Amino acid sequence: MEVVEFATGAPQLLKGEVTENVGTRVDSHSLRQPLGVVAGITPFNFAVMVPMWMSPVTVACGNSFILKP
Repeated sequence: MEVVEFATGAPQLLKGEVTENVGTRVDSHSLRQPLGVVAGITPFNFAVMVPMWMSPVTVACGNSFILKP
């Protein structure tokens, strides 16, 4: 449940950053984008616990998640 609670706050953490005046007339912009498709391979003895660590954060970041138990 802690991972799911963290994932609900992830959009606030994923905002880009702007740093002004890094150098002479130079500004720095960062933009975070999803990776796309993320695969999760889990061991047979933790077939439910490990995907619950991976999937909420993956989906909150805007990626699709494929599970291979």
